[in-house]
Amino acid sequence: SPYRFDQVYMTINSICEFLFEAFRRDAQIAALIVKTTKLLPKIFELMRFTLDNAASFRDPSKGKIPLNNQGLLTIFIDKIVKLLHICMLHPRDYSTDLIARFLTERPLDDLDNSTPRNWVYLIKMFRLIGSKHSSYYYGHIDVKLSICRLIAEILMRMPNSSVKEHYLDETVRLFDVEKYIDQGYLEDESEIETYGGLFLLEFGEVFR
Repeated sequence: SPYRFDQVYMTINSICEFLFEAFRRDAQIAALIVKTTKLLPKIFELMRFTLDNAASFRDPSKGKIPLNNQGLLTIFIDKIVKLLHICMLHPRDYSTDLIARFLTERPLDDLDNSTPRNWVYLIKMFRLIGSKHSSYYYGHIDVKLSICRLIAEILMRMPNSSVKEHYLDETVRLFDVEKYIDQGYLEDESEIETYGGLFLLEFGEVFR
């Protein structure tokens, strides 16, 4: 039932807030937990499940998680972004590598490269925070700002990590190249949306 999912995400949000506060107060504990446990992979898994089922990238109105209080998703994104950001501080190199690899990778079974890279989850975060449910939540612009800061921090640190290519100039989804060659133009310009281009649009919405 929706109320059961509400309780689940209230608990998840509370755990994320507890971890964030603990890491903020003690950098050594943060570095130890991040480096010796599967905390970050579990955060990625939880983020992927929630954002895949909460909203479609192309149609934010279609959600599969029956939450009674949609504002819990805004709080969830806020907590996850804060947790990822503080994990990048302690320990820096290790967590930056893990986060950068996650964002730039595709599923191993995606042989034709038709699935978007995981950058798409940060775009989904922007879209969810920009939805009508989140606009009623006090401080939703601050959540968008925290996503912007996280992206900026990742891009600044990526050159010093093992991940050298950010793929931001890559298109989010494949388009029909043969059709483009034959007619010399695209009927729908959204077919050539890149990750970097979409981030710039979202940044523009925040800082306009």
